[in-house]
Amino acid sequence: AAPSQPLDIMSAHMKSYPSIGTSQTMVTAALAIQPELKNQLDAIEQIEVAMADVPSIRLQQADLMRSHPETREAADHSFTFLPCVTFVDGELTDRQFENERWHDPAIRQLMNRVTLTVDADLRDRAPGSMPCRLRVTLAGGKEIVSECLYPPGHSFPDKGLDPEAVKAKFHSVTAAVLPESARDRIIATVFALSDAPSLGELAATLAKDGVV
Repeated sequence: AAPSQPLDIMSAHMKSYPSIGTSQTMVTAALAIQPELKNQLDAIEQIEVAMADVPSIRLQQADLMRSHPETREAADHSFTFLPCVTFVDGELTDRQFENERWHDPAIRQLMNRVTLTVDADLRDRAPGSMPCRLRVTLAGGKEIVSECLYPPGHSFPDKGLDPEAVKAKFHSVTAAVLPESARDRIIATVFALSDAPSLGELAATLAKDGVV
C-alpha cells in the first residue's frame, strides 16, 4: 500500500561530487564544457562564475579563505578552485584534492582568472536549487558558456532522485574497493528492494561480495 504521508527520502538531495552543496551545479556546468576546453586551457583569459543572488551565496563568495584555499576543507568549498581543477582533470573526485592541488601553479594560474558574481535571474529560474552559469572567455574573444540549474543529485517533488545519478555516485565511491560485477549486483539488489519481502537478499548480496 502507498504510504499515507510523503516519504522524507523523496525530498532528500545527494551530493554527486565531494564538494560543498552550493558548488554542485558549478561542477556539473564545468564538466559539460571540459571536453571543449581541455586543449585550450592556456587560452583562457577569464572564467566568470555566476551563482544565485541569495545572501548565503554572497557570504560564501566573499570568504577569502575559500577564494585562496590553503587546506582541503577550504578547497572543497572554493568557487575558484573547483571549476579550475575540473577543467584540467575532467572530473571531480577525491583524487582532485590529493597532493594539495590548489597549490599547483597551473591550477593557480586559472584560479587567478576567476571572477565571482551573482544573478537574480538564476535564482528565480531555479527555486530550491543553487544554480550556476560559467562563462569562459578565450584569447580572441570567443566565449564558451555552460549553465546548470539543478545538479544531478537534486530531488524533485514526486520523483525523488535520478536513479542514474545515484548509480554513478555509488560507482565513483566504491570503484577502488569493489569490482564492477559486485557493484552491479549490489545496485540491482537495492533497486529491487521495493518488491522484496525483507532485507535478507540485500544482506546476502553484501556478504557475498565481502562488504559486510
